[in-house]
Amino acid sequence: MPFRSQRNSTLFQTWAGDNLTCWDALKYNISTILGMSLSGVANQGCDIGGFYGPSPEAELMVRWIQNGIFQPRFSIHSVNIDNTVTEPWMYGTCTEYIRNAMKFRYRLIPYYYSLMERAHETGLPIMEPMCSVFQNDPNCYEEGVDFMIGDSLLVANVVEKGAKTRTVYLPEGDVFYDFYTREAYEGGQTIEIPVTLESIPLFVRSGCILPMASNQMNNLTTEETMACDAVSRAKLRKKFHNSA
Repeated sequence: MPFRSQRNSTLFQTWAGDNLTCWDALKYNISTILGMSLSGVANQGCDIGGFYGPSPEAELMVRWIQNGIFQPRFSIHSVNIDNTVTEPWMYGTCTEYIRNAMKFRYRLIPYYYSLMERAHETGLPIMEPMCSVFQNDPNCYEEGVDFMIGDSLLVANVVEKGAKTRTVYLPEGDVFYDFYTREAYEGGQTIEIPVTLESIPLFVRSGCILPMASNQMNNLTTEETMACDAVSRAKLRKKFHNSA
């Protein structure tokens, strides 16, 4: 059904084009993906680590994977000009950071499953620009790096080389909770948080539910979610067990 496939972006995947293995591409690819999301292409992503150029340095690769785990299409794909192929195990000193990020993606699978269904039914993006979610806040209109996953999770990836802190604007009209510390922040302000190479700054929006797999999966073809941890208002955690 070619016509149906063209009308429904959840039936196929596409990518943001052949990108370069550099820091600028990491940042600009986010804006490209968000633009594609607004154009009705929900199921997409970019080549993680970059497609063309020299092998990405370790810090860049870690940061790109930390962003890539939130893209509906997660694919490490390259044709490097220095006779290398970009793979996670090429970065021995950083494999722990890469592994932890990928494991976190697997825990988000229940949420992504629901967002894929939402995109199928409504056309709403999975990886959504701030200006789309918070249309009444003009401070979100120019934001091209931070984004929302669905209505619940604000992602503020670190995309600057050597960064020690990350500045994040929290939209007006909501309370946001640091995913890790559960600290509450009133919206309508800019905060600055310390970051390390392991950091993936995340904020849960008040009044929303973030379903996550309680069991760690590694292969979606052979494993399934046995139970979900529902993160709601960040300090409240309830477990909903699969009746099956």
